[in-house]
Amino acid sequence: MRTQDERYRRSRERVWADLYRLLTMFYSSGALRELQDEEKAVESIATIRGACEKQEIHEVLLTLAAGYRAYMDQNQDARDTVPCGSLWPTADTDAIPGPLLLREACNKILHAESCEFRYLAYRDVSRYSLLPRIRLHGAKDGTPWVAELEILHLVDRLFYKYRGDSDA
Repeated sequence: MRTQDERYRRSRERVWADLYRLLTMFYSSGALRELQDEEKAVESIATIRGACEKQEIHEVLLTLAAGYRAYMDQNQDARDTVPCGSLWPTADTDAIPGPLLLREACNKILHAESCEFRYLAYRDVSRYSLLPRIRLHGAKDGTPWVAELEILHLVDRLFYKYRGDSDA
């Protein structure tokens, strides 16, 4: 049992399991589309993917972002220099974006108003293959912003942040 002054911390293994889930969701997307293209159990695959895939990705991202923000606050971890995406602070995607660092990526995940999945292949609503990239849209102080999150970079950054901790 935790005492009142102990903070909740997610184990490194739990974080890594979420990172693994996130990777498998993106990288199985193409294989699942191919099953549909071969007419194998098309209705069931399309129904399950439509009901679960993007929602599961969103929930894992929220869990990882909230967990890492708490981790940073508890550990005063200010070393955040490698980007895991791009940020357009004024939503002008014609402008040159700035780097999206890990802490800011977590903020954008938590405060996004919408999420735009990117596609490698897109034939119709149920036959698509996700790219490991997501565009998040939101606003800060009334100014719209756009952030593009590179899933592989996010997973890599979080892996190394939690690597040395047995109880992150």
